[in-house]
Amino acid sequence: MPNDPVNLSDKFGSNLSDADANLQLLKEQAAQSQGAGSSQLEIEKLKLQADKVEPEHAKLELQADRAEVKAEKLEFEAGKGGSKCTDHELEAAKAKLKADRLELEAEKTQLRVALAQLKASQSQLEHAKSQLEKLETARSYLEAAEAQADIDKLEDEKAKLRIKASQLEADKSKLEAAKSQFELSRFGLTFVYKGALAVFIIGELALVAYGRARMGRLLDLLTHAQSLAEPAITLLYPLYGSVIAIESTSKVDDEQWLAYWILYSILTLMEMVLQPILEWIPVWYMDTMKLIFSAWLVLPQFRGAAFIYDTFVRQHLKKYAWFGCGPQHKSPNGKGRT
Repeated sequence: MPNDPVNLSDKFGSNLSDADANLQLLKEQAAQSQGAGSSQLEIEKLKLQADKVEPEHAKLELQADRAEVKAEKLEFEAGKGGSKCTDHELEAAKAKLKADRLELEAEKTQLRVALAQLKASQSQLEHAKSQLEKLETARSYLEAAEAQADIDKLEDEKAKLRIKASQLEADKSKLEAAKSQFELSRFGLTFVYKGALAVFIIGELALVAYGRARMGRLLDLLTHAQSLAEPAITLLYPLYGSVIAIESTSKVDDEQWLAYWILYSILTLMEMVLQPILEWIPVWYMDTMKLIFSAWLVLPQFRGAAFIYDTFVRQHLKKYAWFGCGPQHKSPNGKGRT
């Protein structure tokens, strides 16, 4: 029979077993989540869902007990109805049995509603778990993005530091060049000024000592002084400047003294070739002009050697393709013209 009391009791027992299994599953999920090291929020939600199912489980047990009592009562009534009784009592027992069956159907409906609520709670729990996983993924992505941003910031700082270091190196090179220029300027000016002062003092002393009538001897003295000043200006001072240029890190003084020695070689060769012709030219101040021209070439205030080389000589050498015909010279301090 579909409405047999024994069958109804079995169905209530089956529903109670299902509810008990669902409760045990929720507890196991909470224990597994806690043992696997999940987030605290997920564990708390699982425990909350398990606590919500506890009253439902107790309610289902109470309803199952009531169903068993009613089933026993119905069996007793059915057994009683099997004995001899009046029609009125039989009709009353049937009506009461029908009412009890309706009540059991109502309680069965309530059990279905409770099971549906339990399934809804499980669905909400799964949804909360998926949301937690999304939050964990978003947090991991955010941490990775922050770490990448920190790395990019460090790389920018390193690039800025490299730029500053290169600027400092350039400033250092400029300072070295300025220092070398200052040393050469001070040495050259001191040499020229003191030399001119010495020549002037010697000339004045000669005028006082020998008088105006003996100017010939003064001219001889000046000639000897000029013969001493010429190698000092054309050889000794350029030699000193070249040594300073080799030891410095600037390229400016290298170009100046290399240009001077090129011009000095050219002028020396020209003088050697044209010497027979120059002896017939009656210009007594030729040596003085040569001395002044040499001073203009070597003094760092004028840098005449570099000017003449860049303006005239270099154009002719470049025209005849003299550049790049040999390996580039590398000096000990790493300088070289490219």
